[in-house]
Amino acid sequence: MGSCLDLPYAFYGHSMGAHVAFYLARRLRKRGCPQPRHLFVAACRAPQIPSRYPPLYHLAPERFLLEVENRYKSNASALLQDPAMLRILQRTLQADFSLFERIEYQEEAPLQFPVSGYRGEADNVVSREDIEGWSAQTIGAFRYVEVTGNHFLCVPRSIHCRSCLRPN
Repeated sequence: MGSCLDLPYAFYGHSMGAHVAFYLARRLRKRGCPQPRHLFVAACRAPQIPSRYPPLYHLAPERFLLEVENRYKSNASALLQDPAMLRILQRTLQADFSLFERIEYQEEAPLQFPVSGYRGEADNVVSREDIEGWSAQTIGAFRYVEVTGNHFLCVPRSIHCRSCLRPN
């Protein structure tokens, strides 16, 4: 019986999820597993670029939620606009921030597959340079794409790499 990794696959990570996808690809490489055909990242600085923002994960819950709302105010999603939902998800969100803000980047060989980086034109949290920094993480092709939207952008399916999952 084969593994799901025997099939062609790609990773997509948005915001903090971009680092999750990146570090998962590295971990799979270390274990000798088949690599993804493509890494798609959106709304997240490249892992080697230090954050311009002070960490939030260690703040008291109410202060944490206030700072998250302040940081992403102009990008407010439905989640950030619903205080009751924020209270319910606060612990999970704070744990996500803890992981994202505390990880220490270690230099390794670049990935062997293409990377595409997406940014919303109105994203005030992540800059074009933050996204273009992902080019240093691959020896494959790198593509920068700016789309309509802010930090909570939606990447249209039509602009993803159509051929990245086709067998060689």
